[in-house]
Amino acid sequence: MKKTRKLIALLSAAALFFATAGSVMAETAGQGGNQNDPASVSAEAKEMVKDGDYVDDQVIVVFKDGVSDARIKKEIKTEDAKCLEITDSAADAKIAVADINKNDSVEEAITKLAQNPKVEYAQPNYRYKPAAVNDPYANDEGVNQWYLTNIKAREAWNLMETKKGSLSPVTVAVIDTGIDKAHEDLKSNVSGDSIKLDASGNITELRGDSESHGTHTAGIVGAISNNSKGIAGIASAGTGNRVKLMAIDATTKYDDGLYFNTYNLVEAIDYALSKNAKVINMSLGGAGKNYILEESIKAAYDQGVTVVAAAGNENTDEICFPSDYGEVISVCSLTRQNKRYTGEYGSNYGQAKDISAPGTNILSTVPGDYGQMSGTSMSAPMVSAVAAMLYSVKPDMEPFQVKNILCDTAEYLGEDMGAENTGDRKFDKLTGYGLVNAEKAVKAAMTGAAAEPESITFKAAGERIDEGQSQMLEVRVEPANVSGNPKWESSNEAVATVDDDGRVTAREAGKAEISCTIGSKKAVCTVLVAPVIEPTSLKIFNSDKAKNMAMGSAFSLDARVFPENAHNAEISWKSSDKNVVTVDEDGLVEARGIGKARIIGYTYNSKDKDPSKDLSPGNKVAQIVEVSVTYAEIAGVKLTASQKKIKLGTSYTFKAAFSPDNANQSLPVTWSSSNRSVADIDKKAGAVSTVGTGQTTIKATAPNGKLASLRITVFKTDYSGKAYGLKASPYSYAGNKLTWKSIPSADGYEIWRAAGKGKYAKVKTLDGTKKSWKNGKLKTGTKYKYKIRAYYKAGDKIEYCGYSSAKSATPKLKKASVKTKKENKKITVTWSKVRGATGYTVYKYSASKKKYVRKKTVKSSKAKKRVYTDKKVKWGKTYKYKVRAYRTIGGKRVYGPYSKAAVRTYR
Repeated sequence: MKKTRKLIALLSAAALFFATAGSVMAETAGQGGNQNDPASVSAEAKEMVKDGDYVDDQVIVVFKDGVSDARIKKEIKTEDAKCLEITDSAADAKIAVADINKNDSVEEAITKLAQNPKVEYAQPNYRYKPAAVNDPYANDEGVNQWYLTNIKAREAWNLMETKKGSLSPVTVAVIDTGIDKAHEDLKSNVSGDSIKLDASGNITELRGDSESHGTHTAGIVGAISNNSKGIAGIASAGTGNRVKLMAIDATTKYDDGLYFNTYNLVEAIDYALSKNAKVINMSLGGAGKNYILEESIKAAYDQGVTVVAAAGNENTDEICFPSDYGEVISVCSLTRQNKRYTGEYGSNYGQAKDISAPGTNILSTVPGDYGQMSGTSMSAPMVSAVAAMLYSVKPDMEPFQVKNILCDTAEYLGEDMGAENTGDRKFDKLTGYGLVNAEKAVKAAMTGAAAEPESITFKAAGERIDEGQSQMLEVRVEPANVSGNPKWESSNEAVATVDDDGRVTAREAGKAEISCTIGSKKAVCTVLVAPVIEPTSLKIFNSDKAKNMAMGSAFSLDARVFPENAHNAEISWKSSDKNVVTVDEDGLVEARGIGKARIIGYTYNSKDKDPSKDLSPGNKVAQIVEVSVTYAEIAGVKLTASQKKIKLGTSYTFKAAFSPDNANQSLPVTWSSSNRSVADIDKKAGAVSTVGTGQTTIKATAPNGKLASLRITVFKTDYSGKAYGLKASPYSYAGNKLTWKSIPSADGYEIWRAAGKGKYAKVKTLDGTKKSWKNGKLKTGTKYKYKIRAYYKAGDKIEYCGYSSAKSATPKLKKASVKTKKENKKITVTWSKVRGATGYTVYKYSASKKKYVRKKTVKSSKAKKRVYTDKKVKWGKTYKYKVRAYRTIGGKRVYGPYSKAAVRTYR
């Protein structure tokens, strides 16, 4: 299923966790919809799955009051699904996780389940995925807690010190990736109620932090203060370590990574409420409404719990949930200079955001250490910490009062003293009500409550809400410490109703004045309920191009709903035979098998039960495309099993396929051999029988004449001994040279060598075009023996021929070239340089001894003067001289051959 929208995130630019948010529900009566209206259910299901990344084989189902667990399991089973889990949520609803039929999409399963009269609504089980981190920040702005100065934390601590004996303990639930319970700066402040939720939402022991993120956010709130170690948590320093950190790891490991899912987040909130948490910190955010998550947050709000969430790091003003629910305090990120962070992973902003806090280069705890991270994930726990301080000062505060104090005392950062279209001079669309000010907030909480407000101001002077939807209106009351809760009224309940929290539900098109009253002060917000314009027709513009498709091809249908301003412009698609063609939610048709099928495109209006079931010409909101899937024309032939060389006496079977892949692969291939005296081939089966050595061309021909061919060689391996014609000879004082005859079509040769009386070992492999090889780096005077063998590559197998006859060679020094010269009363003998020589010996023929006698040895250090002077000469006598070079190896001299005799008669 296609999932392309932005993911809900653990919103840290230094440790980001992305995932999508959204949910799918059959509208309840409280939202102005018809529970069993398939049109509304299907339209909303389609819209919500487009916005989400979710578990693709599960659906969350919320049942109405009074439905037993046994009945829940039975109702889910009737829809061809299986009940995996059932739980009671804080919102007084029974929630079930259904494992859906593998043939159903999540959208189809939701549509079926939501129409059950016992079901309140259904939605995907959304996943929340951790993603890659960006580069760590350098410490050039300081490694200390600079953010304490910006938010006036120390001043707030000084105020609270005066009330030290009366401060109440506060539990902050950090729904995140867990916590390092053994950290030196956290362990005594970590609540014993900290848990890990497994993939099914069951409570297990919390063993650590899977991604470091949870430890970092928790440390900002409640690292141990005054322990001479590390950092001071904002709330722990203010309360004298009376804050407890309830870490709830709600992550789940899927095949494609680490996620949070909707079910576990709801379970985490419910658990936090059951353990009396007063503040919940959630660094989660993404596009799309997640109804069951929203209901859980509303239940927490109604039970007196303040929920704080990160605004998101996408640098956009688009709506982001859960931060943008009215019950949540949404926190933007600031730099050290109190400017909205706009770099990579820049802070989100907009009308739905509430307040700002530092979020760049934030130093806090990480597992076993301390480190910096950046993002709105770091900003949110600062606001959570200040909220915890307020509860410590005044435990009975309501969430509305906490939020009002935080927003009313924030340091305004806007430039225009009032953003356009807001109606509130102290609200700025980039930074909300401004930088959280812990000192002013604590002072407001410690001051006696004001009986009467001075002013009530709506965040927006007017709101537009679509018919059937709901939205919480937000107000700011001055002074910040007003004690009374708002009273809400609607001037026209037929158009819009409002509950005790200021949540407006749009009933029908029209206008209503929503008033908020505290004491004698009253403020009014105009709510315009936009009507639902029904779709009247649907048109598919390119259906002709999809009528004839080749198997394996794909085509996107282009369709549109009319009128263009219809409330529901979503188009659903259905295939009459998924074995022939499939179609996804975007109208992408894929040809799967040969045959015919119908693609139905349809949309819902409130009067339709199921437009796809009425395909009469009069039904204008459902259109049909007749599709015929055939094989593609054969464009070519490709060999899928082939071998260039085959050993004589063996067989091999060739195989071929047609291109493109969606051509009819069942059609026959005709095989042939160009030289049947070398190899014959079965015309139909492609099996080759070898006949003689040589080459032939194998051809594979398709019915339409397209063909593929391959030149093959049939070889034999009975070459050995003298067939190679191997010769070996020395070519230098340190090398031998081998030459041999080519073996027909051989792929290569192995050369084996033995030194002296040693064993043969392979020393070289050469390709089949080589007929000689020089073996260098040998020892002068050592005898080396050689033999070679040819080989063939027959597919994945190597076929070897026999070994050649052995040949030997000994590296030798070359002969020196000798010259003589008659001089006054002497004969001078000179000779050429011999490469590799370390010395030379000069010999003179003795007539009396009838042999050559050694006369002089010239070592290498003196070899530059290769000369011998014979002064014992007589007039008229003839003298003969020879020279031979030597090389010293292992302390012994190895001589080369004697030079030719140089003869000189002295006269």
